[in-house]
Amino acid sequence: IPTTDTNGFLIMKKMSGLKNMSHIVSEAGEIDMKKYKEFFLHEPSENTIRVITGAQVLRYRITDKPSQGSVLYLKCVDVSEKKINESKNCRIVMQRITGVDSKIRLISTIVDSGVLCANSCNCVLSQNASTNIKYLLGILNSKAINFYFKQTSTNTNVTKGDLFDLPI
Repeated sequence: IPTTDTNGFLIMKKMSGLKNMSHIVSEAGEIDMKKYKEFFLHEPSENTIRVITGAQVLRYRITDKPSQGSVLYLKCVDVSEKKINESKNCRIVMQRITGVDSKIRLISTIVDSGVLCANSCNCVLSQNASTNIKYLLGILNSKAINFYFKQTSTNTNVTKGDLFDLPI
């Protein structure tokens, strides 16, 4: 149930009635923070991979001074080949948990290849080859999509279902 006034509802109705919409397909980050806890380091070393957490994801950039936690590196000894392969492409990542009352709920950026994502992030999976990743990032960080999302989401999690239903 949308939580908006009549004008906002009319905007949402128009947005959700768009034809030829694309759907965002996403998954939680590859690295379970509890499962891999003993393999994290705070400094890079040989055979480690950088891990991005949700707190490090800002609009259009990654911070090395997150609001909670710290920059982490994962020892590669326990990382499956599948997880390593998932990190070989640059991709859009988003915070998975945001405050319901936050002004901006969808917070995303692009991470470079060779970086793993913690399960506190959503990773947008490959889209249509003709879709420019920077264009899609701009849409996800836009005021219009954030407005729509804020009206339809009532919990702190940004789920893959929520993202799939966005009118893009």
